[in-house]
Amino acid sequence: MGTPNDTFHATENAPWIRITRIPGEWFDSADDERIIEYPRVQIDFWIAKEKLPDLDELESMIYQTMHDAGFERYYVDHVEDSDTPTLIMVQGNFEGFIPEEE
Repeated sequence: MGTPNDTFHATENAPWIRITRIPGEWFDSADDERIIEYPRVQIDFWIAKEKLPDLDELESMIYQTMHDAGFERYYVDHVEDSDTPTLIMVQGNFEGFIPEEE
């Protein structure tokens, strides 16, 4: 997939963030009812290598925001962006818990 070809996606504009719903939670049953749902999202952000001292703070802010919204992180990774080597891409996958309201 990689970084979209967009003039905004440049090192000097970092950090920026992308939030994507992870498919797989859809479920069909005879009554189309679920007792519990576990929605998942992937949150990616890019940060310039020279701003790495700010990485922990930004990652903690995202984690805390998601935690406060009822989501827990189950995967995290930090890699050099293959399209823009001056950036680090951080991927965090989160899962929520939504009980069926009666």
